[in-house]
Amino acid sequence: MTLILQRLVDVSVLDRAAIFLVDEEQAILYLAHAVGAPADYIKEAETYTVPIQKKSNIIARVARTGKTELVDDVADSHINKKNPLIKKFQPQAFIALPLKVRGKVFGVLVGDQEKAGGKVISTERDFLISFSNQIAIAIHNAHLYRKLEDSERQYRELVENAHEGIWVVDENGIITFANQRLSTILGYEEMLGRNINQLVPPDKKRILLKLLVQNMRGLVAQEEIQMLCKEGEHVSAIISSVPIMDGERYKGSFAMVTDITEKKRMETKLLHQQKMESIGTMAGGIAHDFNNILTGVLGYASLLKHRLRDQAETKRFIDIIETSSLRAADLVRQLLAFSRGTQPEDLQVVYPNRVIRETTRLLESSLGKDLQLEVDLNQGLPPIAANSTQVQQAVLNLCLNARDAMPNGGKITISSAAVALGGKASSQYKDLAAEPGQYVRIRVADNGIGISQEDLDKIFDPFFTTKEVGKGSGLGLAMVYGIVQNSRGYVYVDSAEGNGTVFDLFFRVAEDKDRQQSLRRLTPGLAGEETVLLVDDEPMVRDLGNEILRSYGYQVVLACDGLEALEIYESRGADIDLVVLDLLMPKMGGKDTLAGLRKLNPAAKVIICSGYGARENGLQKLMASGVNLVQKPFKPEELVSAVRQVLDGETGTKEKNETTSLSGENIAVQS
Repeated sequence: MTLILQRLVDVSVLDRAAIFLVDEEQAILYLAHAVGAPADYIKEAETYTVPIQKKSNIIARVARTGKTELVDDVADSHINKKNPLIKKFQPQAFIALPLKVRGKVFGVLVGDQEKAGGKVISTERDFLISFSNQIAIAIHNAHLYRKLEDSERQYRELVENAHEGIWVVDENGIITFANQRLSTILGYEEMLGRNINQLVPPDKKRILLKLLVQNMRGLVAQEEIQMLCKEGEHVSAIISSVPIMDGERYKGSFAMVTDITEKKRMETKLLHQQKMESIGTMAGGIAHDFNNILTGVLGYASLLKHRLRDQAETKRFIDIIETSSLRAADLVRQLLAFSRGTQPEDLQVVYPNRVIRETTRLLESSLGKDLQLEVDLNQGLPPIAANSTQVQQAVLNLCLNARDAMPNGGKITISSAAVALGGKASSQYKDLAAEPGQYVRIRVADNGIGISQEDLDKIFDPFFTTKEVGKGSGLGLAMVYGIVQNSRGYVYVDSAEGNGTVFDLFFRVAEDKDRQQSLRRLTPGLAGEETVLLVDDEPMVRDLGNEILRSYGYQVVLACDGLEALEIYESRGADIDLVVLDLLMPKMGGKDTLAGLRKLNPAAKVIICSGYGARENGLQKLMASGVNLVQKPFKPEELVSAVRQVLDGETGTKEKNETTSLSGENIAVQS
């Protein structure tokens, strides 16, 4: 603009020229540009402002009225001679012309002569008016251009900083614009000139084509699609594409690409957890029913063996029945170990390295000479909150799986380390979505055949196995999953076909609250003459209990449900020394029956029989109130031992393979 003013001075009779622009917010005019005067004069004039409403000021009046004002002779005019600009520049004549577009004044062009020259300015008035109109248009266009630049910059910043990737493609699918986010998502440094067909796997191109066909019809389209990164990895994305049309002619598309890979991963993880919880619930229910069946089979087998001890051939058959029942009971315990992931038991303090060493001693005889076992333990690890027997079982299962994955020999490595999970602690395990904190990692790695990607999603499902028929129940890894979940821990698997497998088990570092009192051991002396009320809805279990207790000298009263039990106790309570009560029954369950018994006799001695563990199904609260537990399936000695213990005033829970801590040591109580 300074150059334009200088050109005006050069081609006209003006000695100096300036432009004052309107500041609408402050309602003033300020000096924006000036030529023809010394630099210090101009700098001083830049501090001068004119209130638009000042009536005595010619510049303000021109801005208000939009009309040109001409003063041929300042000395002979009524102009204010004390005006700072007049005093400073001492013009002999000057002209003020409005700068306006579409009738709106946005500035004033001022020109003057230093020497008196009659009416020279007036003779060029029309030229100056025409020139001022051109200046007004130039200033207005420059203002619009700046606004356009500002708008473009804002939109570019918005596009470049958007969370979504953005592309613009022409009618042939060639990228003509791509923001930085798109480059980040796909890993390419330069996106321009690429065909978007190159950005999706071959089997997904039909989805992209469907989206573009919609755009070509002038329609907005959205598709979920797998996209191909530079390094060959896939990302899940949602592409929302808008057509760019020239009338009815398709010229290209503007699309936003949202990376939903992490969202899909979390959804998959959530669905897997829900599936495992559902399977666990089902497994727990099945296990409970099987326990009732096995209680009868195992109990009667034991009674028969006792009565037919002199008949060798018959005893051999009974031994087979008993062995098979024990194997089935072990299978049920594995199911329960898996299902307990939805209802965590109280945990004990366990020293992981100690458990690993004990496990390796068990493995020495079962791995074979062609397998190498390497142990790398990080010393000084903190104790974990877990169950030592279950942790040992989990590690043992993983090692046996590793053995089976290396039929021609190989190496199994068991290691331990302290790690932090959650938040930004470990990007390697971000898929776990772990609760932030300190954990101990137990790793079992092998260099065997590995696991296919297809099977990785199913390896923890109960009864899923890739082994030959008869060589695996499909419960090993399901039990590992249940054990770790039961400990509020996490399992991470890294495997690929032909590249071996790594299982990482993460257990929480133990806190003081995880320490528990030890369980008391069983006491000898099982026979008695007391009266026991036995309550169970399963006839086989009820009859078995009757046979067992009577064989040890006890008097037995039978009830098939809770209602019958309460009727019997109300009429004969004084004669009944102990109640053995099934937990799950129709009509009235064990808990309600117990409440009824306590109303009749707050001091009643009660044993609960259940296929659930001591920490499940609300049993812990019952036990805290003085109720004892016998876990199904039980052997005759286990039931009678519990009866004798309670009658003698002892307390103790008869749960299979229970562990606890005593001064940091883990003790297994075999019932």
